[in-house]
Amino acid sequence: MFPRLGFGLGLRPTHYPDVLAGDPRVDWWEVISENFMVAGGNPRRVLRQVRERWPVVLHGVSLSIGSVDPLDEDYLTRLATLVAEVEPAIVSDHLCWTRFGGHSAHDLWPVPYTDEALATIVDRVGRVQDRLRRRILLENPSSYVTFEASHIAEPEFLAEVARRADCGILLDVNNVYVSAKNHGWDPYAYLGAIPIERVGQIHLAGHTDHGSHLLDTHDQPVCDAVWELYAAAIARFGAVSSMIERDDDIPPLPELVAELDRARIVAGDAHLVARSRWRRRSPCMGELAALQRTFYDRVTTGREADASVASGDLGIYARMYASRLHDTLADDYPKVRTALGDDSFAAMVARYLQLHPPRSYTLRDAGLELPSFLRHSGAPWIAELAELERARVEVFDGPDAAPLAAGEVAAIGVELPELVLRLVTSSVVVPFAWAADELWSAIEDGAPAITPERSARTVLVWRRDVSVLHRTLDVDEAELAPRLAAGVRFSDVCEVLATTCGDDAPARATELLLRWLQAEVLVTTIGL
Repeated sequence: MFPRLGFGLGLRPTHYPDVLAGDPRVDWWEVISENFMVAGGNPRRVLRQVRERWPVVLHGVSLSIGSVDPLDEDYLTRLATLVAEVEPAIVSDHLCWTRFGGHSAHDLWPVPYTDEALATIVDRVGRVQDRLRRRILLENPSSYVTFEASHIAEPEFLAEVARRADCGILLDVNNVYVSAKNHGWDPYAYLGAIPIERVGQIHLAGHTDHGSHLLDTHDQPVCDAVWELYAAAIARFGAVSSMIERDDDIPPLPELVAELDRARIVAGDAHLVARSRWRRRSPCMGELAALQRTFYDRVTTGREADASVASGDLGIYARMYASRLHDTLADDYPKVRTALGDDSFAAMVARYLQLHPPRSYTLRDAGLELPSFLRHSGAPWIAELAELERARVEVFDGPDAAPLAAGEVAAIGVELPELVLRLVTSSVVVPFAWAADELWSAIEDGAPAITPERSARTVLVWRRDVSVLHRTLDVDEAELAPRLAAGVRFSDVCEVLATTCGDDAPARATELLLRWLQAEVLVTTIGL
């Protein structure tokens, strides 16, 4: 039912240069779908080059197949577009929910294993598969609580979803082990309850032992116990496409490839594993929306949940939710974090998330409202610093466009006055009331954060290849920037400049044109 691809790795930015420059012993690559649902930029460039040489698998984290919220139509449209462009061998996501009330948690929350949840998920999988025109795989997530309402065992629930929805299963062996340890399950019985014909891919990863529980962290090598369970899985399910996930403390690529070689060896010897250890776990109740509301409130707001909702430590999910979003905002707004200091930044993030819980399926948008939040609750120059950093994030993933080079102008075939100029699509013009760009530069150079001067200015942010740049525009450039964003003839540039430069307008326009061409910020069309 699903392709046998061999042994793969997750494609991570730290390995992009080694992957593109070499020929690592990897049969295929898995990418996180949401990271590539952008119009352009470095991720899409790398994905195109990788896809030319290897099979690619798309793995999502924001489908929220188990939620009572409506399916996100924008997300599905972007995913369908990505699928059509990449033609992946496999498309997968998780048996979980990540959204409630229009807000995104950016975490994989557990599903209560009830008849209502089963019917909800089966219906949603059917609609997703109809949209994508292909079967998807659903992965068993690691979990740290069990709902008291559940009356179906997890593996039986997963198997029934796959059967009724006619989808596949991405069997994460590490997650089986982590959840089994956390809840006292038999991991081999779990494997025995999964239908052989539905397993289309296997994940391997490392976890962290916190004493009271195991945490699925993807920051460790695969442990021996998980290797043993993987051998049992291969013995039962056959030569399923297998890969190693590593998302934190990522080692050099050769080290991961060496670990992948161990998967090859274990899989090759898997026929020696006795299958007699497998036995089915007997099944051991609730309104799905009510359960999700209580869980959501406890995890995202700290409000106490009804103790009967779940057994286990809901605080694990609360801490992971807060930590993941804090780290995302720290990555997107490093200068704001430096200007505020770590403690004040953390407190600010906590307040921001209470008022603006994420709604988008991608972590890229978690900080979308932060500049506005800071403008209403903090120093205005910090808000403008955040606006500059947000613009840089947007431009990094903006649409690709080949900039016009100085030597190409003469070859376009039109008279210079009729040449139409536009800013590259991966650019944005931002007006500021404070010298946020100077504060950004001071922090970049290691100087302590200071209150900048109140000074109106316009800043252009653009991408050159995979580097994001910005600079303050002079008065003439700032006047022309909105026209350049929409498209303007060179003759109209001269006309605008005539009010300030008089007869020198053509020379000034030519000077600016050369500056923009050297900065690689222009594209052109023959006419408007």
